[in-house]
Amino acid sequence: MDFLVHHMLQKSATHLPDKEALVHGSERLSYREVAQRVAGLAQGLRNAGVRRCDRVGVYLEPSVAQVISIFGISQAGGAFVPINAVLLSDQVAHIVRDCAMKALITTPAKLADLLEVLPDLPSLQFIVLTGDALPANPPRPVHRFDALCATPHAASQREIGISKDLAAILYTSGSTGRPKGVAIPQRGVSRLLLGTNYVRLGPGDRIAQLIIAPVVRAEVVEVDELAPTTRGPGGFGHTGR
Repeated sequence: MDFLVHHMLQKSATHLPDKEALVHGSERLSYREVAQRVAGLAQGLRNAGVRRCDRVGVYLEPSVAQVISIFGISQAGGAFVPINAVLLSDQVAHIVRDCAMKALITTPAKLADLLEVLPDLPSLQFIVLTGDALPANPPRPVHRFDALCATPHAASQREIGISKDLAAILYTSGSTGRPKGVAIPQRGVSRLLLGTNYVRLGPGDRIAQLIIAPVVRAEVVEVDELAPTTRGPGGFGHTGR
């Protein structure tokens, strides 16, 4: 059986539905709550046009929305592309063009910084915005993140991906030039996190994603965001600003 990124979350939500999964500031979510938002986002992205292996960018600061986005994109059948939140607009534009990104999840403030480069990004078909503020004349169709997370969905969504499919494209910081991407298949993420001998996680363990540097190395995003779901541990921990 193919084991995909979002299956890690689903397994934890099935076995430990009420256990605390995600903490960010004062916001605390159980595995059931995270899984419900992820399933809604996945269905909403599919309804908006995301298809198997389509690239969807996540241009957000570390947050609840960032975690939901990564799992939701995978469950929709797409490939998530984390974008360093401190990159300049021309660097973000390069990433969008380089991977033929179809959709972008970001904030209204970050979208405003990208307005000048959007005309040169023909692959980008729609944008998903967190928060309540929406632009008056958006350059692309815009969907509200919370509305997508609330999209009605079947209790068991039809699976459209396989382990050989693309899970993510991780880009370098671009500190020595343009950001460079590495394609990671679904099975590559599973092999990194399941049956490992470099870390053992169990119920009660937590992983903290510390916001202590302006640059997050692409190589660690998988462990930061996905490892807390591999064995049903205590959950994610984000330190807020």
